[in-house]
Amino acid sequence: MNHLNDKVNEIKDNFYGLIGHAYLEKYITKPIVDEDKLRFLYTMLAEKLPKKDTKLFTLSALLVDAALEIHEAVSLHNIQTDPIKKNRQLNVLAGDYYSSLYYYLLADSRHLPIIQVFSHSIQEINEYKMKLYDGKNIDFDEVKNNVDKVDTFLLQNLAEHFQLTTWKKAISVFFHLKRLVHEREAWINGKATPLMKAIVTELFGSNRPVDELKKDDQLQVLELWEEKVEEGKDHLLEHVKALLPKFERFFVDHLNDLFGPDYIHEKVAEEG
Repeated sequence: MNHLNDKVNEIKDNFYGLIGHAYLEKYITKPIVDEDKLRFLYTMLAEKLPKKDTKLFTLSALLVDAALEIHEAVSLHNIQTDPIKKNRQLNVLAGDYYSSLYYYLLADSRHLPIIQVFSHSIQEINEYKMKLYDGKNIDFDEVKNNVDKVDTFLLQNLAEHFQLTTWKKAISVFFHLKRLVHEREAWINGKATPLMKAIVTELFGSNRPVDELKKDDQLQVLELWEEKVEEGKDHLLEHVKALLPKFERFFVDHLNDLFGPDYIHEKVAEEG
């Protein structure tokens, strides 16, 4: 784990060194690296690949993630003021810049098959995002599938490409749980999020506006959220057992961070 932590810090430093641009940094917010994705990618790929390629593909994936995130945040509303227009244009430019960097890294190293994996994944991720935006009456499972693809499709495709299929389900379940936790926090703070909206629809139908829920309705939503989380936690622990023993500690620590320090002890007691 100490070695992994060192690699996480090293790759983060490389990432911020690559995207550093004095002019852009005056106007845009610096991307935040998802360390969970970094740890999954590096540990997973290190099973099959040399250290050099493992680092390169992990860094390239972080650049793609940053490009998609910054484009996601760009407003589509009609803007009148020149400073805001400039900020939006620079955010679009920054996303294109990050995307060009991943392509340059892989092309410069002549990893053409991996470029195809990346480009196909980006296309599919954008298509799943459109399904989330357009789908007003789709059920929770379909929303979950779309969100899962947006969050993990590149990781899943890399696992598939390098025949690391034991990682795929754990990746899917872990990031679903992480998304559920973050969406609950956002929903409590008044933001309508895809999975929480789908839970509301599952309970009350598609015609029930989220902002019209009463206190008892909101409690029902949180109770169903708890059920979804419990189901996901059980699935995650099941798939963790197939992974590297050292990396299992990472799962345990994160489960405790997400769900409380007593969760693992309770689960072990149940299984015992």
